[in-house]
Amino acid sequence: MKPHINLKKLIPIMLLADLMIALQGASVKLAAEYFSSNFLVFIRFGLNLVFLLVWLGCNRKPIKHTFYTTAWKYHAIRSLGGVGAIYGCYLGLVYLPISPATLLFFSFPVFTPLVTRIWLKIEIQPRLWWGLGMTFLGLVFVLKPGAGVFDFHAFIPLAGAVLAATAGVAVRKLHYTDSTNTILLYFFMTGVG
Repeated sequence: MKPHINLKKLIPIMLLADLMIALQGASVKLAAEYFSSNFLVFIRFGLNLVFLLVWLGCNRKPIKHTFYTTAWKYHAIRSLGGVGAIYGCYLGLVYLPISPATLLFFSFPVFTPLVTRIWLKIEIQPRLWWGLGMTFLGLVFVLKPGAGVFDFHAFIPLAGAVLAATAGVAVRKLHYTDSTNTILLYFFMTGVG
């Protein structure tokens, strides 16, 4: 059964999330002159881990219940893929202008059906192929294939997008077995580690 979606709540939340992501990208671009990508990723995950632990400490359930999982494989894929995706995004922001780096990284929804097809063997609806093809054509234009050579740095956020799609599919599998807090806990601990 599909969950009920409340668009009146969803749309403002998604717009706020997009604004926060844009501010994060601009902040990373500015901070990259002074700090390494490793430090920026560590700070991002470290702060998120602290906020999550405070949140969990305020809940009535003991934190030890949040650590329990049986889906180690999916946590590993989600955590490593997610951290790799963030690295791809941040390194892309270091080497490329903010617009193409962000655009290439946020192409991850295009890769999600492909990852789902390859990994979970789920058929892609025929009507999606046209949209996927047009989006890939747009990505080629962003990559600017001039003089027969692509800009190597453009592949960094693109690889991050593929990793983000893989992590997203793993999250979808994890939601059947684990709580959101458990998924985030292992993700943030991997990013800090």
